[in-house]
Amino acid sequence: MKFTINGKELKNILKIVCLDGKYNQGMSAGKKGLPHQVYITATENMLYFHNGDPATYVVYRHRVENATAGGVSINTDILGKYLSDNDVTIVADTNTLRMSIDGSIVTIPVLERIDNMNMVIRARSKLQDMTRRSITSSEETQVTEKLSMSTWIEVDSEDLIPAMNLAEKVGNSVFKLDFNDGDFNVSSEERGQSVSTDITPLNYNGDAATVEVSLPIGNILKAVGEDRVVILYEDERPIVFATQALTILRAPRENAR
Repeated sequence: MKFTINGKELKNILKIVCLDGKYNQGMSAGKKGLPHQVYITATENMLYFHNGDPATYVVYRHRVENATAGGVSINTDILGKYLSDNDVTIVADTNTLRMSIDGSIVTIPVLERIDNMNMVIRARSKLQDMTRRSITSSEETQVTEKLSMSTWIEVDSEDLIPAMNLAEKVGNSVFKLDFNDGDFNVSSEERGQSVSTDITPLNYNGDAATVEVSLPIGNILKAVGEDRVVILYEDERPIVFATQALTILRAPRENAR
């Protein structure tokens, strides 16, 4: 595998696909995220950065030119500490990853496989190329081999990000997403505190749906930097957040109220 990418962009992508932030941990919230590992796959004109755990799958898509196809698993902390803000050319095989950075050559070991690779392999077949536009152009979207969903809401990121970040201040990092007849609401409540924000969808499709989820999506979308995001979900089923570059599948919170 071989590709060239800007080092600053790569550092941001590695941060995004680890999904670090505050998650619900019972009666409170704490900092958590996915393993600091990434499975990178390449085609001639696209890089895919995959990560996951038993409740989550994330992929980030980045367009490149003249890449050599292949795949490699890498520790993001080791890879990231060598990156500058300049372009880096990466060549990887089954044993090592070599980086040409600012006239220097850096060699680091690769992983045999990332944690939860089985989850990533299962999810990528349907989700790897599932974008905001592919969802909004279809009446129904196949999410897994056994699950398809038709309710989606397209919203402005500038509306969703502050709504999610304000709801996070409640403290339990559990967010209720409620859609009904064109009305969309983000809320959170715990021990007498509550936050509720109505967001006007830019576009929508499907029936009413409600789900509770724990995911620091506000800060994640801020790092992605796109102006629109689609939320695909139905009652108590996994939820998908999708932009043109990023797709996240997240299981609903267990024991939801």
